[in-house]
Amino acid sequence: MYLSCEETYRNLSTFESVDQLNESARSYARQLTGTMAVVFDVLSRHSCKYPGVSFLTKTNIGKLVGKSRRTIIRVCQRLEEIGVIRQYELRRQSDGQQTSNAIVIMPVKEAPVTQAPSENDTPISRLPSKHINKAKERTASREYVNKPAWIPKSFFALLNAHIDSVQEIEEYWRSVYATTYKYQLSPAVREDIGIQAFYAMKGKRKQLRTPIAFFTGVVKRKAKAAWLNEWLEAI
Repeated sequence: MYLSCEETYRNLSTFESVDQLNESARSYARQLTGTMAVVFDVLSRHSCKYPGVSFLTKTNIGKLVGKSRRTIIRVCQRLEEIGVIRQYELRRQSDGQQTSNAIVIMPVKEAPVTQAPSENDTPISRLPSKHINKAKERTASREYVNKPAWIPKSFFALLNAHIDSVQEIEEYWRSVYATTYKYQLSPAVREDIGIQAFYAMKGKRKQLRTPIAFFTGVVKRKAKAAWLNEWLEAI
């Protein structure tokens, strides 16, 4: 967690101006759909004082878009997983109690984000203003070629940053598609589930004999949960 103060806000800011923020926001808007697009639009319009940094609570975002707080939490998690935003927990300077998160929009050139900051990271006020994560450098340097048309762009980009074989990437997406097919989920939800499952698998990959089996298990659980949530919200 970081202290809620102007120094932190300035260091969290990812853009030098509102114009730069708007340029990235327009680029993301062309890629996002459904509730993710609506939530991102609200975030981008409330991130101007410190370009890229929003302090809206999940409850207030929900009121603005007409969705439940639970839905907004889930959507923000998806946006973070695909590299569009980062969420930082903040504490008040006065009493050290947790306050609303800072939601930070990432520049397009820095997506996808491979991990969120851990509690062991250098405090934000000490980070160089142009600090570059090595994982982002590696991702940005990869040349994404020969993407099969049937694999979603964000899913392929993520896996291509870690896997050299297109055939292996196809195997992972085939697992996602086959496992989620019976739940009749939207393409965006299906892709998000695949991304979440890959991050879960990546965290344990060294301990797994058959990573794709673990991956498929995560997809199955998340697909069932997504289907159940959509069913409950429709009641």
